[in-house]
Amino acid sequence: VALAHPARLIDNALGPLWPLILIIAGVVLVLLIVVPTASAVVLGSISITSSVRNALAYQRVETLARLGRDIVTLAQALEDERDQIVVYISMGASAGGRDAYLEGHKSDAALQLSVIDKEFGATNRSAAQVRSLARQIGPSYSAQARQSASVALTALSGLASLRTVATTTKLPALVVVQEYTHVIDDVLALNDQIAQAANDPALSQTVQVLGLVSAMQEVASEQRAILAAALWQKFFGPGQLAALQAAQSAQQSDQASFDIAASVQQQQLWNTSINKSFVYQANSEELQAISLQDNQQSLATDPISPADWYG
Repeated sequence: VALAHPARLIDNALGPLWPLILIIAGVVLVLLIVVPTASAVVLGSISITSSVRNALAYQRVETLARLGRDIVTLAQALEDERDQIVVYISMGASAGGRDAYLEGHKSDAALQLSVIDKEFGATNRSAAQVRSLARQIGPSYSAQARQSASVALTALSGLASLRTVATTTKLPALVVVQEYTHVIDDVLALNDQIAQAANDPALSQTVQVLGLVSAMQEVASEQRAILAAALWQKFFGPGQLAALQAAQSAQQSDQASFDIAASVQQQQLWNTSINKSFVYQANSEELQAISLQDNQQSLATDPISPADWYG
């Protein structure tokens, strides 16, 4: 009888267990649905998080690349501004320099001041771009990058007062060079942090090399300003010759670092630019002025005019 009715036999045997069996079946069914769904959600979350992180990283790299470019432009604008002010200081009253302004003959100084005002405009435009990007260096960047950005922004905030003191007081030309150099160095220091913060080897190397070129340009600009002042004065004033020679040494050191860090293509580009410039003539004129100062304690017989040297 039992063999004739197997379903009834199974039902009679498992009767007390059916509720438990149904519960287990339900749990299994839920797990079959929930586990894959949960896995998909987790994996999806990981993928989305990774994509967001990649997007943020790309955005940081882009910001750093743009900032590096704008810093170089700003540094050159600050150098041109500084050097024009140093010329203005050193020209003397008769040539329409700062002394004419300080002696009350403001119209005589108007031409040179208009040149300086144009430099102010160029610097202001570049500074606005750097400020905008530097303010984006927030919590997602390294502490060093944030600190460098803060230092650069502080240096730029003092630019207006430096301009006023340099053009309307008797602040010595060499001090003006040094004060502007502090501002420029603080701005260029941000480039060093860009090279370190960029998680992109190509960008990091390019920024590093560009920073060395900018450093060479900065100390070359210092030499331009110092020697232009000395040629106007017909002699090197206190500390000027030592500052000139220190800038020469710094340029040589930066050149050596560039030769190590630059790629073959970058070195070729550099050499092509140098060979098409007046660098060698400028170096010769600089050595000539130093020799005259050493031998005669004067630049009165130097055949190079301040305007020729500056050009």
